[in-house]
Amino acid sequence: MNEIEKIKRHLGVGVPFELENEDGTKDTITLKPLGIESIPDLLMAQKLFVGMDKDDTAFIKNLNKEGVEILNKIIMDTLKLSIPDADEETLKQFAAQNFMPLLSKIFEINSMGAKTKTAIERAKAIAAVKENRV
Repeated sequence: MNEIEKIKRHLGVGVPFELENEDGTKDTITLKPLGIESIPDLLMAQKLFVGMDKDDTAFIKNLNKEGVEILNKIIMDTLKLSIPDADEETLKQFAAQNFMPLLSKIFEINSMGAKTKTAIERAKAIAAVKENRV
């Protein structure tokens, strides 16, 4: 096996995102992980989860306009990558209707190699590093 084949074995793959219909059936969409250019947005978004281990409302308290815009961008970028033939308006409506479940799944598939940690755990680790630098 050559080096390129080895690298390709460790690329992020799409993850199924299930949606339940009113009749009980399910639709599955494969969501693809974002590329390296999205890491700054993903890291900024994770800051929104800091403090959730002590306060269930921390996420809401941490939200501001910039944070919401970053979350929207992450969701829309994921949907555009995963469903390239869909028009922008359809994706926006879908994102609005499925915001939190999409966000949860997107953090799961964009683990940045930290597969054993949840988004909240990664956010806490980032915050701890930042606090130690100050």
